[in-house]
Amino acid sequence: MEDNAKVLEEGKKKMDVLIQKSLIMGAKKIASQISNVIRETGTYHNVTGNTRGSIAWGIYYNGNLLTYDTPYDREFTKRKTMVGGEFDKSTKFKAPKDSKSYAHYYGFEASVEFLKSYYNPIAKGISIVFVVGTHYAEYLESRKGLVVMSDAYQFVKNSGTSLIDRGAFNSSSLAPFSPISSAPNELSF
Repeated sequence: MEDNAKVLEEGKKKMDVLIQKSLIMGAKKIASQISNVIRETGTYHNVTGNTRGSIAWGIYYNGNLLTYDTPYDREFTKRKTMVGGEFDKSTKFKAPKDSKSYAHYYGFEASVEFLKSYYNPIAKGISIVFVVGTHYAEYLESRKGLVVMSDAYQFVKNSGTSLIDRGAFNSSSLAPFSPISSAPNELSF
């Protein structure tokens, strides 16, 4: 009887690993879709490339960071951030004097630092956290009325579980579960 319990416990552990890997693969696809929405809907000038280059996501499982990505850091980042009052000759852009930035930095580095230090309050299950690592992203949205990341929130809110249905798990071998139709925020195993 002990041998059966041991074999069953080992099988359960292997299945848990398989489920976790499947969830992470699907979460990466969902994160990629949302990153693209953030990238495509941004209406700001992106002078140094730091705001768009700092779009980042982290995947947390049972509250712990498993993986993260800054998908556009090398594509967009041209230089470190500008400080308040600094003028960029090539774009004729002047950083606002009331900017809270007094030091130059790379936005994607700030995003990674945030994701690594973030305490995720979801203790059980999987979650995806998005961040833009420039201090002035909020300034761009709240004071200038430009879109940095708020449209992505609406996209996720409006998409709901259809993000999962839209190909995140396009193969039954990737997801050994299916969404519950009566409880759209839960998964059944």
